[in-house]
Amino acid sequence: MTVTFITMGFIGLLLTFTAIQTGRMRGKTKTLLGEGDDIMLLGAIRAHANLTEFAPITIMLIGAAEYMQSNAMLVMGMGITFVVARVCHAVGLINYPDRNNAWRAIGALGTMLVLVVASITVLLGAYGIA
Repeated sequence: MTVTFITMGFIGLLLTFTAIQTGRMRGKTKTLLGEGDDIMLLGAIRAHANLTEFAPITIMLIGAAEYMQSNAMLVMGMGITFVVARVCHAVGLINYPDRNNAWRAIGALGTMLVLVVASITVLLGAYGIA
């Protein structure tokens, strides 16, 4: 479960960073609830919220794949890709919330890739196919 634990640790640090960034932006804009009309605050909120939406299930799937003793390189690749993708997504949303950007796109695509690969890996393992 080493890969899962390392992935969880990095995602936990990223979650802490996005929470601090959101709080910092709330203080700067004097917005206690919601996002007001500040696009930078909205970007920080969404970076944090989107991470909390995708991290739990993705980490559970990576953990399940690791527990099932799926290919170690595949599991490691999913963990690394997920962390890098989530960092990219956060950078894109926090720094460029008002436009599409490569950071956000890479983050979203990387996250979806890991989610799909991890889901298929776990299903195949559960059915004894892989």
